[in-house]
Amino acid sequence: MAQKAVATPTAVAEAVEKLMQAGLNPTVAQVRDAVGGGSYTTIHRYLSQILADRGNSHTTATDMPPDLAEIAHRAAVSIYSAIQKAADGRVEIIEHDAALRIKRADRTRLEAELEVENLEHQTSELIDQLDHVRAALQDASARAERTEGKAAATSSELQRVREELAQAHTVIELVQKEEARLRAELGCTQDKCATSAPEIACSDQPKERPRRTAQRGRPSEPVT
Repeated sequence: MAQKAVATPTAVAEAVEKLMQAGLNPTVAQVRDAVGGGSYTTIHRYLSQILADRGNSHTTATDMPPDLAEIAHRAAVSIYSAIQKAADGRVEIIEHDAALRIKRADRTRLEAELEVENLEHQTSELIDQLDHVRAALQDASARAERTEGKAAATSSELQRVREELAQAHTVIELVQKEEARLRAELGCTQDKCATSAPEIACSDQPKERPRRTAQRGRPSEPVT
């Protein structure tokens, strides 16, 4: 729906009348403020026409001589034309500057919207990455708990094996001691056997001698 124009010829004329009654020389800015907005160019066009009409009516109503009135009118028109040209130039500059500012504002707004969209996209990606990291952390925690359980069981089994190894070493030491003892006893037995061998030989020899002596002491038989 198109917005209703506020700077109409009637509204501008009423604003000019109020300003002149207040002792002011109406300007485009004053009239625009009085009517509540509108285009500078449109208000300037209406204001120029109204002031021109008022100038003609005031000139007609005066009792000045026609020649002087004509000169005064031409001077007023020249002055007003110069003022109008200057005002037109200022209005064009103002409108041009306003248009540039509006374009810059629109461009800045578009850039801000793109930046917001980009930030929202990056935020969404970061949230997804954070969810993945949290899931990976939970999985790692679960695996760590399982590993700790296995490590505890392995440590218990390792302790049991170590105890069995210690017991085996103790048994080995006992066996080695027993072997050393038996070797010592065997050595002693062998030494005793070696020492007892001559005695045994000596004890066998006297038993044969009496037999030989007896044979020697037997009388010889007479020869027939």
